[in-house]
Amino acid sequence: MAACLLTPKAGQVNRFDSKPGNLTLTVQNVQGTTSLDTVNSHVKDVTDPNNAISVPSTCTATSISFAVQAGKTYFINLAFVQIPPFNSKAQLNETPCGQNIDTIDVTNLFPAYIVSA
Repeated sequence: MAACLLTPKAGQVNRFDSKPGNLTLTVQNVQGTTSLDTVNSHVKDVTDPNNAISVPSTCTATSISFAVQAGKTYFINLAFVQIPPFNSKAQLNETPCGQNIDTIDVTNLFPAYIVSA
């Protein structure tokens, strides 16, 4: 199995250290159907918080990916749609390594993550 780029920061929620490389986060349905909202999901380079810059990314209904560069900090803002509402559940995983990043359910449809390389 491939090595993971992300390492959770101890004692912090939704914050990760990352190695440089191509990061892909994938939705894995557990119950019902969960899809990424491709219009409202995006990645920004926030290395300079006063000058956030959109990062080129590939976003589909099932995954989002972008290139992580050393020395950069990224804000990943995701939006999800679920069918049926209220009963659907999914896992957000780093692929191809399979590391679980988060659980997506009705209480967590708009998560955000900080990734520092």
